[in-house]
Amino acid sequence: MRTLDHSRLHQAQNLPRLLAIKQAIYELGISRTALYELIKDGKLKTVKIGRRRLVPLEAIELLIAGLGK
Repeated sequence: MRTLDHSRLHQAQNLPRLLAIKQAIYELGISRTALYELIKDGKLKTVKIGRRRLVPLEAIELLIAGLGK
């Protein structure tokens, strides 16, 4: 998987705009359970395409930006 510079997340052109759950877990450095808790609590938005649940890069940006608040 490709790594991500979180300080320039919105400029990352090598990454897809939608990340698979495994990619989001890797980029955030959290467990699968923790990711699904964030989704359940409404802290991380996802989209569903067919049977796949994907995490938009923008949702990750918003989550990171809100951590300091």
